[in-house]
Amino acid sequence: MLLEHVSRLSPRTQIAVAAVVASVCAYSIADWKYRRATRPFKTKLPKSIVEEQVATPFGQVEVLRSSPSNPTVSVLFDFLGANGVAAYAVSMPSHGNSQRLSLFKSITATPRSTYCKVLDSVLTHISKAHPKLPPPILCGHSAGGGLVQIYLDSPEDFAKVHALVLLAAFPATGGASIFMNWFRMDPLMFTRLWSVRPPLATKALAHRAFLSEKFLIDSASGNQFYEELELVESFGWPLSLIRGTFANAENVKKRVGGRVAVIGGAEDRLMTPQVVAHTASLYGVKEILAQKCAHDVMLDVGWEDAARTLLKVLKGFN
Repeated sequence: MLLEHVSRLSPRTQIAVAAVVASVCAYSIADWKYRRATRPFKTKLPKSIVEEQVATPFGQVEVLRSSPSNPTVSVLFDFLGANGVAAYAVSMPSHGNSQRLSLFKSITATPRSTYCKVLDSVLTHISKAHPKLPPPILCGHSAGGGLVQIYLDSPEDFAKVHALVLLAAFPATGGASIFMNWFRMDPLMFTRLWSVRPPLATKALAHRAFLSEKFLIDSASGNQFYEELELVESFGWPLSLIRGTFANAENVKKRVGGRVAVIGGAEDRLMTPQVVAHTASLYGVKEILAQKCAHDVMLDVGWEDAARTLLKVLKGFN
């Protein structure tokens, strides 16, 4: 019956209908493959890290918590726990073991306001878990650093935050220069945005973008680093950070009582030392550079310098 109706259409309309049907089928197959490929991680967590599931308006999200009672110091997160810091890390929707969204929502259709509300639910959860302590200190890395500035600049009645640490973060004035830095490293970057594991199609690309030259990407730790990267990253809301100022630094600073620190990697090719210095100037503070670190300061060969720097900053806030 349906085919009979289609046969009555003009050839041009039939082609258009066929194109729509093909697009829907292609998306359905891609979404099915995506859901199969992005099932919850099977990585066994060390005893120093405890996994929790926190309810948010957009489903359950994974929150990892450092456990000082079982220190296994191997990366920055462990280091904080081993030094008595109750450190938490949230996996946003479609990341880690958090609830998975559709392919379309994961890539383009989840606005930054959604992530802000997820973050607010997690911060409220943490504050309730430590009622006798000051509000949490919020630390945002890379595009997450942009998100936490948006969160703190929001007029919403969000959870209180004691202090802010921007770790190799997008400056509040916009990230056009960061994307240009990436484009210089990989001129095909924008064509990769529509593929699986978009700008990180190979180990070499991931190494160049995120890690210092001294990091051995073909080592066991390098293989683990690459295998645990998300297959699909949202580029919809991070691209919105390009369009000029996305947060008022003065508002952000007031929200945390002036307690702001800006840390970057001395060898970062994306948030270069110049970008980090610019971010620090927006908040009237002096930037701090972790040595032997590129963009992923938490995992690079110089992570211990970054960890000691961060710990010193956190103690200075209390």
